[in-house]
Amino acid sequence: MSRQTENFFKEFHEYAAEKGAETEEELQQLLKEFVTQYNASLPVAVTEENAQTADDYLELAENAKSKKQALKYAQMALEAEPDNIDAAVTVTEMTAKTPDELYENLCGLIVRAKERMTEEGWFDEENIGSFWQILETRPYMRLLNKYAQTTKELGMLRLTVATCEEMLRLCENDNLGIRYSLMHLYTFLEEEAPAIALMEKYEKEESTQFLLPLSILYFKLGNKEKSEQYLQQLKAVNKDTVAFFKAISKGNLDTNPNEINAYGYRPNTIEEFIVETHENIYLFISSAGYFDWALRKLTSRKKKQS
Repeated sequence: MSRQTENFFKEFHEYAAEKGAETEEELQQLLKEFVTQYNASLPVAVTEENAQTADDYLELAENAKSKKQALKYAQMALEAEPDNIDAAVTVTEMTAKTPDELYENLCGLIVRAKERMTEEGWFDEENIGSFWQILETRPYMRLLNKYAQTTKELGMLRLTVATCEEMLRLCENDNLGIRYSLMHLYTFLEEEAPAIALMEKYEKEESTQFLLPLSILYFKLGNKEKSEQYLQQLKAVNKDTVAFFKAISKGNLDTNPNEINAYGYRPNTIEEFIVETHENIYLFISSAGYFDWALRKLTSRKKKQS
């Protein structure tokens, strides 16, 4: 969901709360009224001259032509709304001189954001598990996601695991796909029990980004029979499995995800393997032995069948 769409629903929630609606029909009528008013009030485009809210300035920052200009708009967003988490994260990310400085600053943002949100009631039990469905708590999820990415880049993998687990607790539907990152982390750390628990939580999901790390995990644990079981499941699910392993073996896999469709990768194709490799390179560079073994298993079985 884009920032503009989020703003629309945020303003509609405020409008509906002010007007009040007791039935679904009344709510639908309020939505029609709001859409008419909202469309009539929309400017042709957000500019520095007509920008008023933090979201306006953040939109300008996203579309800025230079880092200096983007930082200027992000700082203006933070001045307009000092408690705006997205603005704070943007400014922090753009001004940190080192990854460690970014980590330290994000730690402070998380503490302050959680304290404020707890006071406002967002961490009440009724909201836990639905943080992405609630527009007001989405910025906090984005903050945790940036923190998880930063700790992973710094090699603080236990902290990354704890953050990912917290994100799944706050958002059970996992709209950000955190479970995939977590499965690769469990594999790297050779944590079998939480890896299996994660798979069970998502109803034994058979996806490329679950099956490949699980196969690697059991190879690392010395259980080659189970490793091959997941490998063959992967081959059945993703038609490009053999091509991927051959590309890895020859060292000619294109791991640039920027060339993939702007709307996202196609699941269970070579595109998903490319994205997976790019996002979890720390695991794959330490698993060369597995890839040699797996390719032999895939090609030898294919020869036997032919």
